[in-house]
Amino acid sequence: MLQYPSVLKTILRYMVFLIAIVLVFIGICYAIGEQIPKFLLEPISFLNQTKSLGISPWNLNLQEQEVLGSVIMPEDIDETFDSIGGNDHIVDHVQQLVIKPFQSRADKYRNKILLKPPNGILLYGPPGTGKTMIARAIASELGGAFINVTPDLVENKYFGESQKIIKAVFSLADKLKPSVIFIDEIDGLLGKRSMLDQSHVNSCKTQFLSMMDGVTKRDENVIVIGATNNIVGLDPAVKRRMRLQLEVNLPNQEDRQKIFEKIIPLAEVCEDIDMEGLAGITEGFSGSDINEMCKLAAQFALKNNRDIITQEDFVESQQTLG
Repeated sequence: MLQYPSVLKTILRYMVFLIAIVLVFIGICYAIGEQIPKFLLEPISFLNQTKSLGISPWNLNLQEQEVLGSVIMPEDIDETFDSIGGNDHIVDHVQQLVIKPFQSRADKYRNKILLKPPNGILLYGPPGTGKTMIARAIASELGGAFINVTPDLVENKYFGESQKIIKAVFSLADKLKPSVIFIDEIDGLLGKRSMLDQSHVNSCKTQFLSMMDGVTKRDENVIVIGATNNIVGLDPAVKRRMRLQLEVNLPNQEDRQKIFEKIIPLAEVCEDIDMEGLAGITEGFSGSDINEMCKLAAQFALKNNRDIITQEDFVESQQTLG
């Protein structure tokens, strides 16, 4: 007969031995400056995320595991084209040139080089005008993964690691396709090259351009979208790879009214609320400014012990922000 205490002791010894090996491995990684695999640091989170993404956890290298934390699946994206107030011309352009070739009219675009949808899209304009929202809506409409690339993700203290991360962004996008790679403030990562740039900075830019070039020539199921407030500071080579360039300006009065109508829940405001009047007093406001104004108006109503937001609350919040 088996002696259960003896079996348990054996299992316990193996577990302690395994934990010791993992700790030694982590210590060696720290000592030699190597990245620690995510499946060792956060095993449960890592397995859950790969399962939700529908990919094998053993099919990802160390850099792809790190990029995994910046991935948003389409079912987790709230934005759609219907939720965007204003920017109708931008939405129409994207629908015609990007979305339709992937969806209902795909047969009319197949094998026609001149009708090939753009893999590179550049959104430029003032801050707060909805560039990120448009990018997320594109991913949602395509039913694709959204990979948010930030300087924090790319910049790495270890030599050569940044280039590996950049390569992993595109290789992971290929495994998750259809997918959207979104680079916010792209001028910060891919600004004009200069003789004063450090060698690793130029290496990162070259790697980005090389990977983008591969995507725009090869794969229609991966789209790279960049957003910037400073298109002048962007490297010309990046602009050549993003052939669809759309200017997202501050909303006019008609667009501001549409934004108010999208943001304000009618159940939370008084019946005689004047959307047109609100649009008129917010000249120069971005969509982000209008959103903050509505939140501030709700706070003013709460401060005055009211469940319903009045026109006066909106006017007061506009004066506070303006």
